[in-house]
Amino acid sequence: MSAQVTLANLYDAVSSTPVANLLLLAVALLIAGAVVGFLAGLFGIGGGTVIVPVLYEAFGWLSVPDEVRMPLCIGTSLAVIIPTSLSSFATHWKRGAVDLQILKAWLMPVIAGVFVGIAWAHYASSDSFKVAFVTIALLTAARLTWAACCRASAQTCRADRKWPATASRSAHLRRSSASVVAWSPICS
Repeated sequence: MSAQVTLANLYDAVSSTPVANLLLLAVALLIAGAVVGFLAGLFGIGGGTVIVPVLYEAFGWLSVPDEVRMPLCIGTSLAVIIPTSLSSFATHWKRGAVDLQILKAWLMPVIAGVFVGIAWAHYASSDSFKVAFVTIALLTAARLTWAACCRASAQTCRADRKWPATASRSAHLRRSSASVVAWSPICS
């Protein structure tokens, strides 16, 4: 019964919204998506890195209140990640390219992180979302800079690298950029 009330409330909210406002929202989101895709392609990074600031500006143009704008942007970004990740996982699974040891090792920390994130999002202010996003963006920039430094001095890095006994060099090079950064020596 409560689900019907919720659906009825949702219907009332949408049906009372003028069609022009819904069309404006749809156009704004399409433009924001195009800008995100362009910037992600231009910088060669994932769209999640640029979707939050682009949506933040787009929602600002649509007069979304500041106290909900940043949580809405981050929530939208995370919602986009879910189908993308499931599709990627399915594709890698079909090719036999899923490392079950890594999956098992990260499964519980990821689930715990989801619950911590839910609790934090429930009580956090919009400003704390902004601080968290900026912190993560700066850490990501530092990681990318560090990886670029190590790639630039690849000859030195390769000469000093101690490869794990279970991994060949070619297997290591196929790993994600996060693994490369985690395994790379400190650049001098």
